Order: sequence, then structure tokens, then C-alpha cells
Amino acid sequence: MHTDSRYTADVAHTNDQTLLITDGGMASLVAAAIEAERTASADGNGHRLEAGATGGGKSGGGGALLMPWVTDPTLADAQLAAVSSQARFLRHDLLEPAPIREFAAGTSPAFLDSLGLLVAVEVARANGCGRIVWPTHTHATDDTLPSQIEAIAASVDRALLVERLAMLDVTTPGESPRADDITIETPLVDLTDAQLADLVVDLDAPAYLCWWWRSVPGEAAERIAEGERAAWKRALHGAGWVSGSPGVQINAPAPTASVPGPSDQVEPSPSG
Repeated sequence: MHTDSRYTADVAHTNDQTLLITDGGMASLVAAAIEAERTASADGNGHRLEAGATGGGKSGGGGALLMPWVTDPTLADAQLAAVSSQARFLRHDLLEPAPIREFAAGTSPAFLDSLGLLVAVEVARANGCGRIVWPTHTHATDDTLPSQIEAIAASVDRALLVERLAMLDVTTPGESPRADDITIETPLVDLTDAQLADLVVDLDAPAYLCWWWRSVPGEAAERIAEGERAAWKRALHGAGWVSGSPGVQINAPAPTASVPGPSDQVEPSPSG
């Protein structure tokens, strides 16, 4: 087993299916868009994916499996809707969200991260995935990145420790790890907001499908959304990003079945 802070295109697995942990935010969108590009390259067509296409993944299209993971119970509806919209747009399959909304209330973000990784390992095994992508990211600029080194290191260590913990269930004492053990990657962990915004532009990713793009119901939830919105729109503006669909509204219910075709709808608003 090994944990890498970058995408590892040549890592060999018995099954190269990828599980992506996602909260519907900017880092998750970038990771999902990169996986879509990987799928297109693997298929040999090199074409960009179009909105409204159906999912692939285990059902045969080759896309990643998106595992929704809510980062705050007050954001659950907005995040699940965004994940569903992103899955549909980028042609990934969508897994049923873990029922942790009540359980997560009052727990620390660090605990939720650990729990999410452990759940992802079990979900990956159940779906034949040899690779997990965890797009964890901390807001940073070139000036503030050095102050985030400890947080970055903690995220990488967390992924490594969960990998080692997962080995206890699949490795017989005295034997070497199997070639098809699950790996966890943290490809965006040490990128600045500006670097992520550059990737959005390069990938032509639909930033307007992020959960924070529009107002979120609830005062506490909207406070969090405002902070995300301000930070990311500032970074996107600096990267020269222009929304192709400024009037898009997200109207997607939370998924109700394992690996269905996502049931979200992305429709232009009457204004535009």
C-alpha cells in the first residue's frame, strides 16, 4: 500500500475503478473533472464530457463512483444536491449517501474526515474499487500556505493511517500486502485556491454546480456558504474564469439508491 499526494496514473490494481469522496465543493469538483478526463483518455476518444450525459462507472461507462460525504449536517441538502448535479454533468455514477446526518452533529471535522475515509474503504471494497481519491483541501494563498503545512501533513497522515488500518482486514500476519490493496490519494491537499481555480479553467469545469454557488437555506449554513463563495469567486476571477451558464439553478434531490443514474436536473433560470 502507499498513499500519494498526487494522482498516480500508473498504479496497477486488479480493478482500477476509482471511488471519489465528495462534498460537492470546489476541490471535489476539480477531482471529479480530472477523473472524467482520465476516463476519456482511457477510452481513447479525448472528448470533453457534455452536460446531461448518463453515468458510467460500474455499469459500464468507466467513470468514477462518487461517494457523497456531508461535511456539516446544516449543509447536507445543498451538498447532496451539488454532488448529484456534478455526477450527472461529468458522467460519474452516484452512490447512496451514508446516513450520518444526525450522528455527525456536534462531532469535530477531523473525526468526520477519519470516519469518511473508513467508510470509503468499505464502500470501495464492496464496489470493487482499488483506488480512493480524497480531495481534501485547505483554503490558502501563496502567502498563507506555509502556515497550513501542519494541516496538510495531518491530512496525508490520516489517509496513510486509514490505509494501514484497512490492511488489518485483508493481510495475513507475516504476508506482504497484496497488489490489489486499496490506495488513498490526496491529490489537491497542498494546492492554493489560485491553483485550484486555474485547474477549473483548464478543465472547463462547471464551478456553478458547487454547493455554495447560490444561497443556502438557514442562517448558519448561509454564513458558511458566504465564506466559500467569496473565497472561490475571488480565486476564479483571478484565474480568468467566465461562467458559461450564469443563470443555472441546481434542483436535485438527494439520491435514494446505490449506483443509480443520478436523478438531478440542471435547468436554466427564467432570468437567463
